[in-house]
Amino acid sequence: MATQLMTREQEQLRESLERSQRGLSRPPTLYRLGQIKSASKHSGLMTFVASTEDEDRGRDVIRQDGWDLDNFRRNPVYMFGHDYSRPPIGTVPKVWVENRKLFNTVRFDEDDRFAAEIARKYRSGVLRAQSVGFRPIEFKERRGGGIEFTKAELLEISAVSIPMNAQALRKGLTSVSPIRGDDPFDRFESRLRRYSYRKQGKITPGQALRIRMALRYAMRS
Repeated sequence: MATQLMTREQEQLRESLERSQRGLSRPPTLYRLGQIKSASKHSGLMTFVASTEDEDRGRDVIRQDGWDLDNFRRNPVYMFGHDYSRPPIGTVPKVWVENRKLFNTVRFDEDDRFAAEIARKYRSGVLRAQSVGFRPIEFKERRGGGIEFTKAELLEISAVSIPMNAQALRKGLTSVSPIRGDDPFDRFESRLRRYSYRKQGKITPGQALRIRMALRYAMRS
């Protein structure tokens, strides 16, 4: 069952990336876990390993020399749990790439009761992970499966109360919805998927997408 869920997740990721490449949807926002490296009570700064080139469960890899950090550096707020309805709990004074790893420092807002409590939990080891949100810019299929993200834009960084897993990658496929008008090929794909599910999933989402693309090209030729 876990393998089937992972395959479905991979298919959803590929579909979302393909749609964004063709201008049918916005690029998805993806999340990758990182771990705390050090915490200092004196300086008030904590250092995190935000991202590495380790292969994740889906065999995906992020090339660390491809990070676009410019926009993030203009507004380096530190959030909690990717919850944008909550005020920031700190700032990120520095983010940089070194030895094929993305690092960041965090200065918590100690005057805020909630932020101070989160900082205390990191110092005591109760919390040990954070999550970086990024948008793929350039990517390619890896030989043997998975996706290699060669260029990505860092969108935000959040403290998260989830178990530490340095190689985990949570996909937030938030942009599957199209940004163009109604497309008959989209309707065809939707009907094909409904038929597939009634037939106990004999057609995967990726297969449905490839059939739709083949029909589109055939109609244009």
